[in-house]
Amino acid sequence: MLRVSGGVIARRARPLQTSGAPQVPLDADPNKAQVDIAKMARVHLQHRGTESFSRKLHYYLMNMTFRGGREQKRVRQELAELAAQSGVEVPPRGLFTKDGWLEDAVFQAAGLDRRDYYLEPAPPPEVVKGRPESANEYFDPDFAVGTPLRRLSAAPRRREYDVFRERGAVLYADSLWYQAFSADEHRVFMGASPMALGRSILGCPAVDLPGDAILIGDIFNGRNISHFTLCWLNRVGFYLQMFPDRAREAFFIVPSRLNGYSALMLAGMAEAYGLDTAQFIFPDGPCRFRPSGYLCWFSDSGTRPNSHPAHLLHANSVEHLRRFATGLRRVASHESSVAPARRLYISRADAATRKVVNEEELWRALEQRGFTSVALGHIPPADQVRLMSEADFIVASHGAGLTHLAFAHRNPRVIEIFNPGRGTDAYVGLGRAMGCRYQYMLGEPAEQGSDFAIDVGRLTAMIDDAGAAP
Repeated sequence: MLRVSGGVIARRARPLQTSGAPQVPLDADPNKAQVDIAKMARVHLQHRGTESFSRKLHYYLMNMTFRGGREQKRVRQELAELAAQSGVEVPPRGLFTKDGWLEDAVFQAAGLDRRDYYLEPAPPPEVVKGRPESANEYFDPDFAVGTPLRRLSAAPRRREYDVFRERGAVLYADSLWYQAFSADEHRVFMGASPMALGRSILGCPAVDLPGDAILIGDIFNGRNISHFTLCWLNRVGFYLQMFPDRAREAFFIVPSRLNGYSALMLAGMAEAYGLDTAQFIFPDGPCRFRPSGYLCWFSDSGTRPNSHPAHLLHANSVEHLRRFATGLRRVASHESSVAPARRLYISRADAATRKVVNEEELWRALEQRGFTSVALGHIPPADQVRLMSEADFIVASHGAGLTHLAFAHRNPRVIEIFNPGRGTDAYVGLGRAMGCRYQYMLGEPAEQGSDFAIDVGRLTAMIDDAGAAP
């Protein structure tokens, strides 16, 4: 594995986890992270009506990077309620801009100085044009999954997709958040973070990287296997396609936690592209990465609408997925001992949401037709990949398990079943691009939550028409 020692890394054989990196102390660097407490006291005396709001806002701004997404949302709601109670005039669009920066008017109302918390914007970085806007050949106006979030296969055009890079820039990253700074750490790149991070992150440990650092995260959580596989690892493939001569000296920063699934995916990437898995770095504590070459990020690394390049099936995304899938199948075949099943039903019995409420009835019908039921969360990642890649017929509720369609190579027939009020059509184009014969069926929502019932008679008729009758 990669090892952090004295701010310098050495290559080993596994992805780096920067374990034990200390949390950033609020006063780690008096010039960067600390706000004058006496000044705060004067502010409170001058703004008695807003004192509790000012104090709450101060501590939020100093600690926001160490909160998860749900905690962020909860605290921001509390701030909004406290502002209203304190008589603070809130701008029409809220306390924060759409990019996550606290509105200047809120700083003024709270008696706080923006410069104590935020750095100024850096000049725009170099833009390396990658994938231009293009027509989506997988768009079919006559085939639209009727979900409220229908947006991917229904997009007639793909957005452009570019690389941003800056030589000598510094990247803050932990297992959730990230932010790019200028080389002198006095300015911040506004588009390189899913939220606005402040000065309080600049006192954390520094790690020097002998090469380029490539941020592969985005606004979604890397623990979601669909986003990790189809978006995050797609950026690795994109970078390698654009800069093949820099591949061996590149370090890919993964703002998530290393687990069995991500370790298997990285082994597949290494097999497909001839990489060393030690080129992938998972910071499980706050770190500042200082590459000797470029810091690179992508046009959807921050708060811009996510381009979902692998979901929208740019030609080189499809090329990457096929190459990656070949490498991953080789790795999984060595690590998996599960016997292939030609007909699979992917159950969500192990999930908290979008369950089939009449699954018992459904399973009796599927079992008669030779299907094997699998809850993917209960089996090792290598077995998941092998089962999905070897199947000829797959019935599955909408969910991240269908990410594995990217690894299918037997042109399986796929029937995806939906709660009509939940989910997206994310796997329509993916299935088609990977040679799957895709169909879908909408169920009936349960009275509460996201669970739903399926018309077993209709579904079995679809299966029988496809030649899988008992």
